[in-house]
Amino acid sequence: MWRDPQPAYYADPISTVTLDDKLHAEGRLAFTGATDGGVFLGWFNAAAKRAKTDPDKAHKGQVERPQTSYLAIGIDGPSRIGFYFHPAYSAAKEGLDGRAEIGPIIVPDGRPRRWMLDYDPAAAGGRGHITVTLDDEKVELELKPEARKSGASFDRFGFFNGQTGGHFVKVFIDDVRYSGARDSVH
Repeated sequence: MWRDPQPAYYADPISTVTLDDKLHAEGRLAFTGATDGGVFLGWFNAAAKRAKTDPDKAHKGQVERPQTSYLAIGIDGPSRIGFYFHPAYSAAKEGLDGRAEIGPIIVPDGRPRRWMLDYDPAAAGGRGHITVTLDDEKVELELKPEARKSGASFDRFGFFNGQTGGHFVKVFIDDVRYSGARDSVH
């Protein structure tokens, strides 16, 4: 997946879930290639993803406004050390977002890895809490107090690009299970 001003995703449509729902996803992945890129894996709102850019400006690499409405694993970072595997989110309102600045480091060696993404809306005093696990390493992130009240909703689960300049990442996933699928757990 390319990091590009144009919106891109590869995802399943799901029953709508929100930051008030307990969410879980897990599977296996192999990270096989990257050149100064980044990708997200998780829940997001397709309309918010597509509305992020003005098509007249996107071809010039100009992003109209920050993406909203997602809860995901970010795979990005300074490629000189590998890539961080970390939690990231954005509520329905701009400025209500967050990401762990570091996380387990993953390198594009193609080695099979286990991953999990958990979100508990009741944790952190009711603000919500994200836990990302890569093999046996965990990183956690609490949501900002106003984030759950923003009304964010998610109607897709899968990969989506970061819409800033850069290059690509190549990640394969298998044995994926996630909450919010149209028939319970997919």
